[in-house]
Amino acid sequence: MKTWSLKWRAAVGAMLMCFLLISLIGFSLMHFMRKDLSTLIADQQRTLVTSVAQSIDGKLSFNLDAISAYAAAFPAHLLAFSAQVRAHHGAHPVFLSLFDDILVFAPNGDIIADFPELSARKSLNASDRSFFQQVLITKRAVISEPVISKTRREPILQMAAPIMNSSGQLAGIMVGVIRLYKPNFLGNLGEAKIGKSGYFSLLSKTPKEVYIAHPDKGRILQTHTPESDPAVRRALEGFKASGETVSHTGSEALITSTTLRNAPWVLIAVAPTQEVFSPIAEAEQQLMMILLCVTLLVLSLVWLAAWHLLGPLEKLRDAIIHLHGSPTEFVPVPVNRTDELGDLTKAFNTLMQERIAAQVTQQETESTLRLIADNMPALISFLDRNLRYTFANQKHTEWFGKTSEEMIRRTPGEVFGADQFESIRPYFEAALRGERVSYDHQRKTLGASRFTHTTLIPHHSKNGRVIGIFKLTTDISERKQTELALNDLVRMDPLTGLCNRHGFDERLPAALQRNARSGAWMALMFLDVDNFKHINDSLGHATGDEVLREFGRRLSACVRVTDTVARPGGDEFTIILEGLNKPHEAIEVAEKIQPQLQVKMTTSGGDCQVTSSIGIALCRKGSTDAVELLRQADEAVYEAKRNGRNRYHVASLPKSELKLVAAAM
Repeated sequence: MKTWSLKWRAAVGAMLMCFLLISLIGFSLMHFMRKDLSTLIADQQRTLVTSVAQSIDGKLSFNLDAISAYAAAFPAHLLAFSAQVRAHHGAHPVFLSLFDDILVFAPNGDIIADFPELSARKSLNASDRSFFQQVLITKRAVISEPVISKTRREPILQMAAPIMNSSGQLAGIMVGVIRLYKPNFLGNLGEAKIGKSGYFSLLSKTPKEVYIAHPDKGRILQTHTPESDPAVRRALEGFKASGETVSHTGSEALITSTTLRNAPWVLIAVAPTQEVFSPIAEAEQQLMMILLCVTLLVLSLVWLAAWHLLGPLEKLRDAIIHLHGSPTEFVPVPVNRTDELGDLTKAFNTLMQERIAAQVTQQETESTLRLIADNMPALISFLDRNLRYTFANQKHTEWFGKTSEEMIRRTPGEVFGADQFESIRPYFEAALRGERVSYDHQRKTLGASRFTHTTLIPHHSKNGRVIGIFKLTTDISERKQTELALNDLVRMDPLTGLCNRHGFDERLPAALQRNARSGAWMALMFLDVDNFKHINDSLGHATGDEVLREFGRRLSACVRVTDTVARPGGDEFTIILEGLNKPHEAIEVAEKIQPQLQVKMTTSGGDCQVTSSIGIALCRKGSTDAVELLRQADEAVYEAKRNGRNRYHVASLPKSELKLVAAAM
């Protein structure tokens, strides 16, 4: 008996698609409704902000004109009498109503009179205020930046105008003070509301960008950080701006701003979006309820349809579950249908039988390959594209005590430590790019430190994409130790154990480079064994060798471990002294060496006493190269010999360096 066809099931799918389409249309309509409402409200708020800004501009202009006219008509001869200045102010109550305080200053910045009078202002001086300096220069009325009052320690705004005498000279400066905490046209701005909880704020466009008015009094004259307010940022740059942002209380809000004409300020209006979009929010809730009901109804219908459709698949599902628990014990699922499900069941039975046969073959192959890999004298592993181990041979347990099970699905950083892996990470990244990479690395293993050579071979899929890395690591410790020993032999004098000519030629330029970077003093000492030929001729070459060995040992005992003692050849020795604070330290080393060398040496040929002629060459900040420094030291040692041996001589320096030596001494 045939069941429902795939056509019926396709109808269910179409029904679901219709539901999704209806939902999409509903949400799209709400989106555009919200967008249109946002535009309308933004236009209204821009109109409101423009109106308030014009009002503030008008009041600023009126107050500035008023103080300019008042200062221009002020009798300059009254400035000599503080009481008469206050009496004159008292006779003009209309002007006094425009400002909270009226101050008059002399051109040097000292206060002449204030109204109302405060004892704290008697020693007030305004010469350091920028608005005061601007009036002195321009002789015009100005609006100051908002600042903290020197007497009341509260935020204020000041308007200043020049008082000229009959000769046209500046006699004083009239200053009107608007206190930003008081209920004036600026102080009241922070109290104004937009809707239920919206508000206005006023922001200075000066480099500090501080608040002039704000509902939170504590933020007045505090620096604004507009990184999170793109609309305010555009307003500060001279554009009229509007957009959604987050208010100072942490709630989402619609922000609108504009720039005033008469002062470098930005007026900002903030309206909470929760209030602004409350009508659309109610409509969205209604739509969500409708969509929820439709969703529940559709899901119920889909469940009923699935209950009928999936019944015939239960046997196939049970067979798959049983196969998951016992993958090699597959019992073919009976085929009792002639429709698509019957064909699917037949295909499943065939596929599983082929899979089990292939799995048995694969397991045998994997067992053979693992046996081979585990017995290889090298680390063999495979990492997937995420650099996680999917295979690791038994050698990892012998070297690191890490079993294959502990490494699988973990990265090298997790297995061996992130710090150790970071140094070799670039090689793995190159392998993931498709490059075959080899590198040497020293690492700690159980009971020993090994030098290893690793080769990373990228594994590509059929489409050429790198899907993993084969990793082969061999132990090259013995070869590396041989190389290191050979390198030491090349650079070491076999007789004294000191650096030979080759080692010295490498270390001197390197020392000069470090000296150029550090700026400290360094010295090269060239030493000859005095009358060494006589020792060789009279006591024999074997005794001469003993003298050279003891000579080198005593030199090494007289210097720091960071200094380099070398025997370039014959009876010649050199010492590289780095990091000297003063050039005189090199002379101190020479004076320390000479008495040590004069102590009798006991050799197989008898006791003998040895002295040395020492040449010293100095340099600082890489002032010379290796060839020149060696030449200076060589000339200095010959000068010491010409002066009678058993002494030291410092090579002469250019006048510029002699001044440095004299200063360092």
